[in-house]
Amino acid sequence: MTAPLVLRLAPGDAFGGSDFVFRASEDHAADLTSTLQQAGFDAEIPISHGSGGQQGVEILVTLVKAAGGVDGLAKILATYLARHDKKSVVLPDGTSLQGYGTNEVTKILSALREFNQPTVPPDTQ
Repeated sequence: MTAPLVLRLAPGDAFGGSDFVFRASEDHAADLTSTLQQAGFDAEIPISHGSGGQQGVEILVTLVKAAGGVDGLAKILATYLARHDKKSVVLPDGTSLQGYGTNEVTKILSALREFNQPTVPPDTQ
């Protein structure tokens, strides 16, 4: 029996070269990464995070090459999550989301991406 899917979503960072960092339960990380890659997204499990343990396995996701951007990623992610009865998405603040469709996932991913955008201090404009 496969363990339930637990997925944490976080904004990526410039140093890691990703738009998003997903942390998936170990039983699902390779399948989710493959699904994202087949859909045209640049998704990879860094060598340093290949064994996730209780923290899960880190997956770096980049939108640059993929058609559809955040909306396309949300559709793939919502479809993937729908395959699992006991799905759970946990945001960086610890909020747990369950049963979200494409529109809701799009809003979540967009908010995470905006959260990670650098801001210019008012006195430097």
